[in-house]
Amino acid sequence: MGFITQYWKLGIVIAIAVVFLSMFGYIKYLKSSNEVLEREKVVLKQELAISQQSVKDLSAAIDKQNTAIQDMKKESDDRQKKYLEDIAKAKKFSDGLKKQAEDLMKRTLPQNTNACNAANSLFLEELNNVE
Repeated sequence: MGFITQYWKLGIVIAIAVVFLSMFGYIKYLKSSNEVLEREKVVLKQELAISQQSVKDLSAAIDKQNTAIQDMKKESDDRQKKYLEDIAKAKKFSDGLKKQAEDLMKRTLPQNTNACNAANSLFLEELNNVE
């Protein structure tokens, strides 16, 4: 009998043992890789939590800034509206004064009166209109 026929069972046992040892080594490798990945997962979860908190904080800051900008815009619009109203009032008042001045300039000197007396009379008349 030949070597193969005599020891074939032993060869199969050795092959099975090699397969089992290989599987055991591979499983050990997978477990160590899994442990490394689990540690990395914990670190990544912590970093994600920090990032999410940063996003919340930044969002709150942006909302606060946007509210402040909207408030400033409203105040600016209100001031602009008030100033435009003030300008319109001042223009109306100015137009009124301009008309009064034009009316004064259109007046003629009363007859038989010198320019000084006419100016004095006009001055007193305007002074009475102011009160």
